[in-house]
Amino acid sequence: MASKKLPTQGLPVIARFEVCHRNYLAPDGSIDRPLPAFASDANLLAALYRSMVLLRLFDRKAVALQRTGRLGTYAVSLGQEAVSVGVASAMRDEDVLLPSYRDNGALLWRGVKLEEILLFWGGEATTRSSLWRGLSNTTCLRSGAS
Repeated sequence: MASKKLPTQGLPVIARFEVCHRNYLAPDGSIDRPLPAFASDANLLAALYRSMVLLRLFDRKAVALQRTGRLGTYAVSLGQEAVSVGVASAMRDEDVLLPSYRDNGALLWRGVKLEEILLFWGGEATTRSSLWRGLSNTTCLRSGAS
């Protein structure tokens, strides 16, 4: 069988990159290498974990509401909880969050109430919701928005 000539054959390589695998925990859960500085704060780690668990529970409820027709479009964060919570936890107070789908963990970390997120996803775009007020003006969500 003759091999097909790919359209990229003969073109010069202009860049190469590597992605290094970095892990801190071994498969058995033991510490594999020195942890980053933030991981020495047990209270912060517990708060991050609680936020990720809360987001997972919120997702379950929101999906149940969506499947029964009581909530409109909803983007599930399942498996991505650490992304939005981690990004929001690394933000400074003066940083601005421009949330999109799957950023509910960041919203929760930045002080938006569960009820307000449900109102938003349910189409309740009124000034009653601090989330909507934040999204409807240019300041968006600063830390501790309410």
